[in-house]
Amino acid sequence: MTHIPDWVNQSKEELNNPPASKSGELSSAERALAYSLISIEKGLLLDLQKELFSMVVLLLESAKSGSTRLEYDAKKWLEVAPRIVGSPGLRRPIIYTEGGVFTERNYRLESDLSENILSRFTIRLEKEKEEKIDNAIDEVKLKPTVAESGAKLTLSGSQWNAIQRAISHRLSIISGGPGTGKTSIIVTLLRILVRIGIDPKQIVLAAPTGKAASRMNESIQAQLGRVGDMSDEDSKLREHLSNAQTIHRILKYSIKNRKFQRDADEPVRAQFLIVDEASMIDLGLMKALFDATPKSAQVVLVGDARQLPSVEVGAVLRDLVGSKTLAPAVGLLHDSYRVKASGADILKAASDIDHGRTDAFFEKCVTTEHFLGRGISILVDDEQSEKLHPFLDRWFDREFMNKEMVALRSRTFHCEKGLFSVQESKRLDDIFSQFRRAKILCATRVWKTGSTSINAFLHKRLLTNSKLSSEFSWLVGEPVLMTKNNYEQHLFNGEQGVILFVKTDDHEPKAMVVFSTSDGYRPFSLGGFSRQIESAFAITTHKSQGSEFDDVALILPGHISKIVSRELIYTAITRARRSVIILGSSPVLSAGIKNSNSRATSLGQQIDAGFLGLSSTTNNPNESDGNEDVK
Repeated sequence: MTHIPDWVNQSKEELNNPPASKSGELSSAERALAYSLISIEKGLLLDLQKELFSMVVLLLESAKSGSTRLEYDAKKWLEVAPRIVGSPGLRRPIIYTEGGVFTERNYRLESDLSENILSRFTIRLEKEKEEKIDNAIDEVKLKPTVAESGAKLTLSGSQWNAIQRAISHRLSIISGGPGTGKTSIIVTLLRILVRIGIDPKQIVLAAPTGKAASRMNESIQAQLGRVGDMSDEDSKLREHLSNAQTIHRILKYSIKNRKFQRDADEPVRAQFLIVDEASMIDLGLMKALFDATPKSAQVVLVGDARQLPSVEVGAVLRDLVGSKTLAPAVGLLHDSYRVKASGADILKAASDIDHGRTDAFFEKCVTTEHFLGRGISILVDDEQSEKLHPFLDRWFDREFMNKEMVALRSRTFHCEKGLFSVQESKRLDDIFSQFRRAKILCATRVWKTGSTSINAFLHKRLLTNSKLSSEFSWLVGEPVLMTKNNYEQHLFNGEQGVILFVKTDDHEPKAMVVFSTSDGYRPFSLGGFSRQIESAFAITTHKSQGSEFDDVALILPGHISKIVSRELIYTAITRARRSVIILGSSPVLSAGIKNSNSRATSLGQQIDAGFLGLSSTTNNPNESDGNEDVK
């Protein structure tokens, strides 16, 4: 076993390191692993050991925060530590390029994914399809879907531009914020595909989480059901289009082998793959998805590149949108079609956040002590979160002591053979709608303002107001969240459920956790899920991605923190359709808007560099673009 010297756990300042990255410190165990890594290189003097260790720690911290590379001049280590640091193409723990240093795994992931993307982007689509596409577009324009109000949903020029790019490229990206019509674009695209001869069974709809997949299904089916003059093609689409599934389910993740069964040798059967909420997909999962998708298939990634990036490493959607090579295949949506004034105000404020316009953002906010139910308001709390618990008391009374929620806690739902009746399902629709109406979002799990502390406070409030004894770990009427992937039950990290009284078959009623799944509502025993769920009165902003609520409360820490970033605040407030109330101090909020916590990655640069290399071998580098006329 490697002996770990005392200086390994000294502070960076004591090691005379360069300025630290924005990520958190490594744990003692992780620093010990870093030392074990540098120990591979024998015979290094102590000063060189410390310098190399410093670089490795910074790189691992950077990777821990989601970056794939660290800007660092490590050229000398190619000769001084050749067993540890190598150039691209060599299998070394650390890879050095002029752009910085990478762990070998992250460099390989970005390199392999960029090659896969380029191989798709340089395949030209058949010219003979163009006339079919034009005819299909004309037909769909004559038979648009309609809104719930009955008004025709007429797409804008930028929306049609995004559709044209999606049809014309093997790989395309559609990026826009809430209210920009991404669902309408997907539905219109599906209707066109059927008309040009694509079998609906060969169209695969995917999302990174079960929650996002369910929402994708609901939105698409709702619009398909409102086609004004439904044709045979539209009927065929509704009948045969498969439900959206999680990427893990599509790739058939094996619990036993801890890997995906679908890959380049056993690919997904699809002519067209549409992936929603793509900003949530990390580098490793995106590579696995592209590896398992046939090169003959067309891929459309849909999402909001301005949102928080994935929890795991990478910022794939942002990198693809920023690539110069892929620009002809990127459809950017800027216009909001939310008609309610409060929703439009939120999106205008979100634009200010995205551009770092602090003063303009504050001008759109109202300082308040109460719930306004519209636009953006700020409950200023400059006294170390002294207003937090009074605010939570009011929130609890508003959301959990109303007549519907009180009645819910005494109601028993009946389930036979694992299925709820149509009537019971309608009642569950109402309940889940209540929980989806409003949500508390936090910047982090920790501290007094984190989701863990807030959930404990509201759990106690529910316990006090319920007739259940404290021996229950979970209380009837309590919202919960999956914290792990349960592949056997097809329930995934981030999915939300509710604790309810359920009577199954001939058993006595008992508290069970009910989830909304692609197969309908399903109850599960709390005993089997006790270590897979947590209270969800409040959730982190990361966990809220893929969701929308009427009202959102954003709880900020009582001190300035690098965790509070422009991307986090943007993501949080764009979860709201009607109102946002922000609890926190002006300095914390201002610092967050100014703090663009962008990850250091190289996927976009590798794609562009790879395309230049391909271009140098052809007379016309744009000939294989397949979309010369789409600008």
